[in-house]
Amino acid sequence: MSAAIQEIPDVAWSPQLGPQAIAMSARGIIDELFFGGARGGGKTDYLLGDFASDLWQGSNWKGVIFRKSHPELDEVVSRSLQIYPSTGGEWKAGAREWHWPNGATLKMRHLENEADVANYQGHSYSWIGWDELPNLTNLRPYKAMIATLRGPAQHKRIRSTGNPGGPSHAEVKHYFGIDTYPQGYIPLYNAKSKMTRCFIPSRVQDNEIL
Repeated sequence: MSAAIQEIPDVAWSPQLGPQAIAMSARGIIDELFFGGARGGGKTDYLLGDFASDLWQGSNWKGVIFRKSHPELDEVVSRSLQIYPSTGGEWKAGAREWHWPNGATLKMRHLENEADVANYQGHSYSWIGWDELPNLTNLRPYKAMIATLRGPAQHKRIRSTGNPGGPSHAEVKHYFGIDTYPQGYIPLYNAKSKMTRCFIPSRVQDNEIL
């Protein structure tokens, strides 16, 4: 079992064997990872668990999870309320943020279009999560937010999930190489950004808990 998996307290959450655990183990190797596939594949749990794996970094570890609209965040918030209290996290309902005693923070935000990115100019995040990425109209907001991935934290990364379909379905497939490598697990290196991205398929049959 990798260090990335072991660092999540067992009392809080642990990844299921298979694609979910493999996606977790990509920490420090893959900069941008899309964990996508059928409903019920454990994608929301994956996002929350992946962020939690670096809580030990304290105030250097600052994250944000995006959905297209605030109402769509309800499922993510609800699941986080089941997992994060065991890690010492405190939910700030008014701010829609998780705060940990060591200074780590996770924001829950909506980002509907490229114009909304202006609200995050000057921000710095060590972890950026996108729940249901294909629901965005296009990937311009996603790509624009890459500039905010900075700071002293180790293993800075972007993680996203999604079901088939949605306005940017085709764009997501091309960006993560799914149209060329539909089975996934093929790292794609961007020489310009010096970042590596990869698709890992999420299947409902791999979710033994469900």
